[in-house]
Amino acid sequence: MNADRQGNAGDGPDGGDERAFLAAYDPREFPAIAVTVDILALTLRAGVLHALLVERGGPPFQGARSSPCRRFCVH
Repeated sequence: MNADRQGNAGDGPDGGDERAFLAAYDPREFPAIAVTVDILALTLRAGVLHALLVERGGPPFQGARSSPCRRFCVH
C-alpha cells in the first residue's frame, strides 16, 4: 500500500484507518521526549551507496518507507 505525500495510506492491515488514528492520537498521553538518537545503516555495493529502509506496517505513515526503529520507554 502506498502512502500519499501527507502519509495518508487509507485502510491498514488491521482494518484501521490512518485519519482515524491521527484524529484519536493525543500526544499529551505520553511523556515528553528529551533526547532522540537517529542512526541510518549505509553500505556500498558495487560502488553504489545503499540505505537500509523498511515499509511502515502501521500508522502514522503506514506503507511509507522509513529507517528501521524501535521505541524505548524510559521510566
